[in-house]
Amino acid sequence: MKPETKKSLKESKDSDKYIFFPNELKSSITLTKIVQIIQNKSGLGYSTNYQIDPDELFTLQELGETIEADNSLIEFQKTRKAVNDAFRELLDFNNKGKVKSGYVYPVFYSDENGDYQMKILVVGPERDKDIPIAPLRTNLFKISIPYLEAIFNPIVNRENEAYYNQPEKFLLTILPGNEYILTPHGLSLTSFIKSKLISIFQPYDPLPILDFEIDLHRFLIDTNTAEFIYDDYYIVKRNVVLNSSGELVVPPELFHHFVSLLSTLDKVFRDKVIGILKFLADKESAEKIKEYQTKYTEPIQKNPYNETERAGDLLVFFPWLQDREGRLDQANKMVLMSFLEGLNLLRVFLEKLEKLKIDLNTLKIDKITENYLDHINQHFQEKKTLYVYDPSAPFSSFDEDLSHSEEVHDHIFGAVLNEFLYSENTTLEGKKYFYLLSPPYALEVVHHLAKAYFNNSSYKKQYLIAKDLWNQIKSNSDLDYKESIPGSEKLNRIREIEEIERAISIREKEAEFKNRFNQKVSIITFILGMMFTIGLYALTFNKFYFFFTILFSILISYAAGVLFANQSIEKQEEIIPIPSENALINQKVKLVEIAKKILNDKKRPIEERIYTSEKFKTLIRGVIPEIKKDFPPELSKVSNEDILSELSKLIKNFCIIIELPSKFSSIANEVYFSKDDIKDSEKKKKIFEHLIKKSEESKGKSEPEEAYYKHLVSIFKQDLERYLGSL
Repeated sequence: MKPETKKSLKESKDSDKYIFFPNELKSSITLTKIVQIIQNKSGLGYSTNYQIDPDELFTLQELGETIEADNSLIEFQKTRKAVNDAFRELLDFNNKGKVKSGYVYPVFYSDENGDYQMKILVVGPERDKDIPIAPLRTNLFKISIPYLEAIFNPIVNRENEAYYNQPEKFLLTILPGNEYILTPHGLSLTSFIKSKLISIFQPYDPLPILDFEIDLHRFLIDTNTAEFIYDDYYIVKRNVVLNSSGELVVPPELFHHFVSLLSTLDKVFRDKVIGILKFLADKESAEKIKEYQTKYTEPIQKNPYNETERAGDLLVFFPWLQDREGRLDQANKMVLMSFLEGLNLLRVFLEKLEKLKIDLNTLKIDKITENYLDHINQHFQEKKTLYVYDPSAPFSSFDEDLSHSEEVHDHIFGAVLNEFLYSENTTLEGKKYFYLLSPPYALEVVHHLAKAYFNNSSYKKQYLIAKDLWNQIKSNSDLDYKESIPGSEKLNRIREIEEIERAISIREKEAEFKNRFNQKVSIITFILGMMFTIGLYALTFNKFYFFFTILFSILISYAAGVLFANQSIEKQEEIIPIPSENALINQKVKLVEIAKKILNDKKRPIEERIYTSEKFKTLIRGVIPEIKKDFPPELSKVSNEDILSELSKLIKNFCIIIELPSKFSSIANEVYFSKDDIKDSEKKKKIFEHLIKKSEESKGKSEPEEAYYKHLVSIFKQDLERYLGSL
């Protein structure tokens, strides 16, 4: 097929997909000069599919500065206006880019300080060749890809802290006369990208770069970096993270957008919209306005689920404001239209939050399950025995409602049987329970139980179950796990198990032989027989009776030894609890209440409501004697350390946990606050005031202590709500 000529290509419907050399007779002097400068520094590698070295291309600013400094041009040809016009001419702006003489495309890069920046590269024409834009566009975008993940990760790169701490800067547009209007999409990725593009055009007039916006949005969606919300509204998508206490360490990005928009809508409503409603003399809405102002006097919380009712009450005003702009002046009309647009977006956010609630609930269930599995693995690691799992036993977690949920119990049940090897058993009452073994700890558990069995035969049942499960693991080549014992030790442990088994086997055979004959009973019987023989002989002096009774005594003593053999076997109690006997598990519900009571003691002063692990242990040790008084008899031998360990875990479920930087390790690794204290605005305020006081008192006395309290004060000022998450 004959290729199209330049003329036909310029006139074709695909002409906007190429860069053409300009007609110098029809081009401005400034554009001609721009093309000449670009040709002297061409970074295009035509022989390698238009590979691009950004250092070989001019940036928009460099081109403009070169033109403005060019002495071959007269003054009016290199003014800012002339340069702006030349750039528009280069891109054929007035003709929608149909016959463009150049191509501009922004790229990300890292400056000498490691900060991420953007610049606009300019690709010019070739005199003897029409340049296809598609490969240029692809290769230009590839330059940015290495930086995009970090740039759009709100955790790694908070380039502009105002985005999170002062969202009103993005959601309100300041007008002349100190007036403002709402910009509902101000926090969206689209808005961020557009504002960034506008800023990098300076000092020249911004031009639309739709190719880049389309490429960037496609990349963010394809890489699961962004989430579509509504209309042209995209947000950064980040993985939600819960800590072991169920608190949101990394909350959903939607939380920030909802709370920021609601807070700004609330401000605009109070400052502007109420006045508009009064101007419209809407009597029906007057009562609702008064009700809203009375009901909502506190600042908006960062937990969106605490503010859904306020959002719903704000949406009530939508019908009274819709289609009412006709009676308003231009300024109030802009306020009203932007406010209605914000309410529409708020409604979408509310719908998204409802769906997100299901996902968060699933995350909580997963975290509860993960905690439970960690608890079981910790048992293998510390106790090195089988774990007795009772699916019906109560357990505690950071969410007491979920702890009693059948869905959670079923989820844990499935996860436990999927994670561990198990042996199913039934109590005398017919209740199922399971002996569990973790593949990574299997050899370690079997080795430990072999030694325990050698020293105490009551471990026999547990050892045999563990050995059977271990054999299942060895015979299953599909199991993928990493053993807790190093490879160099593995053979030694297996050899020791075999040696212990041989020793046990020899001992049991000896015991079995001994237990076939009750020597004690036999001797007593023989002595009694001999006494009878001697007595009989003394009376009769009959040698026949004498020898006969001796033989009879021997036979009778042997028979007695065999007959009473089973009586010599000592019955050993099996050291492996079953759920009905595991009283500590059954006491868990009571322990949960005790943990709450210890934490939320009303008599405890505010200055003592800042907790560390050591402080918890001190508080718990003080009440252990009282706790044990209420324990059933079977728990009388439970150690204080076991109770301390259990209550320490439980009490943290009702706290927010603030992990401290390593520099504070001499003071504490973590600080805990009661969730109830933090949710109580009065107590929270008093704790905050106490922290400020301690910070002031430690000035000049102890630098680490001063820094420690300052750190806690800063968290209370800026970031405390996120530790409460959605709980």
